[in-house]
Amino acid sequence: MSDEALFVNAKQSSDFIAQVEDEVVRNLLRVAVAQVGIRIARGPSVSDHELAEKLPTTPFDLLFFVQVLYKMFSQRRLLQDVLDGKTPAQASGWDDDG
Repeated sequence: MSDEALFVNAKQSSDFIAQVEDEVVRNLLRVAVAQVGIRIARGPSVSDHELAEKLPTTPFDLLFFVQVLYKMFSQRRLLQDVLDGKTPAQASGWDDDG
């Protein structure tokens, strides 16, 4: 499957990332997109079957993925709280138990 068949809105996702003003968020988005590329890359010892299991079964909307991550990465306090060990519910203030 070609990159064009694997991804929807790849160019738009790249354009979106380039326009993100916050350097940290922009770099986090670049890392996330790179991880998608690594996930689908075919290594020299990867069989056709193993590659097929790694690939999405339908075209992957890279712009949608980037926009969701942008919203998450832009919430620095929430991210820091989660990195510090709080649950997402506690970090977001929606924890009824704590």
